[in-house]
Amino acid sequence: MKLWQKIVLGVIAVLILSYAFGINVEYYFTAARSMVIDKVVEDVHGGAPAGTYPVLLLHGFNPTYSGRVSEALLRPLQKSLVGLNYTDKHIYTSKMTCAELRYEEQPFVIRMTYLEQYDLVGIDDYSKYVGRVIAHILECTGAEKVDIVAHSMGGLVARTLIKDVMDEGNDPHVHKLIMLGTPNHGGLYNIGDLTGLLIEDGEAKVDLDFVRLSEDHNFVGRLNEGDETPGDIQYYTIAGDIDGRGDGLVLKESVPLDGAINKTVECEHNSLKFPIVCPEAFSFLTEMIKV
Repeated sequence: MKLWQKIVLGVIAVLILSYAFGINVEYYFTAARSMVIDKVVEDVHGGAPAGTYPVLLLHGFNPTYSGRVSEALLRPLQKSLVGLNYTDKHIYTSKMTCAELRYEEQPFVIRMTYLEQYDLVGIDDYSKYVGRVIAHILECTGAEKVDIVAHSMGGLVARTLIKDVMDEGNDPHVHKLIMLGTPNHGGLYNIGDLTGLLIEDGEAKVDLDFVRLSEDHNFVGRLNEGDETPGDIQYYTIAGDIDGRGDGLVLKESVPLDGAINKTVECEHNSLKFPIVCPEAFSFLTEMIKV
């Protein structure tokens, strides 16, 4: 190997390690701070004013299954939402106390991952964990509901939570659900051959979360059975269209829901969650979250 090749590989390795170190530092610093606060600050619950809603950011499918990477990818969106008079609560961790989560006037925006709690399990399990996080946030803030902004598979996680909780006769405590590039009807590019190998009679041979994103899986049919937008919840979808078919990953006809306010923008799938790259999506999100 030539010297210049060794230098290039060395630089790449340093960049990767620096990035990994950076995203881990934020999470573990937050968790450590929570442990300190838990010991020295009274865990007082808040009294959020009526009509104010904390915003919870949910990421989509991540092939690395890294909670830290998934959280980091939502940071630009979170920073942009802070500009709309939200308090920045950074990353949710299971060690967070009510002293950290409570607010008196101005609601906050917080991002979370559902991946670290489980090992390669299904969307149903992810949704249950998100439900517990929402319950914790509401308990600490005194708010009645939360707003959820979800990218891609995160929208299916949120919709599963809403459907399951309502099927049990309970309130999911969601005020608004805004979905960016969510394959609500399962349409993905060029996945037919793969799902043909992994799905039989509508069920997965190997129950990995991404397999459920296929229109061939019964999960999609069950999720959309009956009312696609149940409950007293405001639903919004944003689909990308870069080639007449969709956003490069999700087909545009898969995203809209009956009963939702639906929008299409000329953006690629992953760029939908980056305001600086896809300002059209963020502009729509901004308008809807303020309604």
